[in-house]
Amino acid sequence: MQETCQHLFFSCRYSKKIWKDMVGGIMGEDFTAEWTEIIGVISLGRRTSTGQFLICYAFQALAHSLWRERNARRHGEQPKDEKTLSMLVDKLVLMKLLLVQGKDKRYLEDGLQKWLATRA
Repeated sequence: MQETCQHLFFSCRYSKKIWKDMVGGIMGEDFTAEWTEIIGVISLGRRTSTGQFLICYAFQALAHSLWRERNARRHGEQPKDEKTLSMLVDKLVLMKLLLVQGKDKRYLEDGLQKWLATRA
């Protein structure tokens, strides 16, 4: 299979599942796993500041984690299953949200509550 942005981020079953776990609750009915649509969501910023921050940061954390996972597999390392990688990305987002608490930005303060509310 040819590696493309569309496939790696987020058309393959593995990455699509994790992306949905991360932002499905935030995006709701607007959820998409189409690369061009995701880039549009991130670029246009039509959501609340809190929702936009969460989607953008989750995208960044997951894209980086997927790329690292892809490289690890290519170099013969043991693959991580969807649940494990999903937990790692969730932890990255949580750490960022905890780090920005008290920065006098309401949307960041609300982000932690919203993120935790969408975790299943």
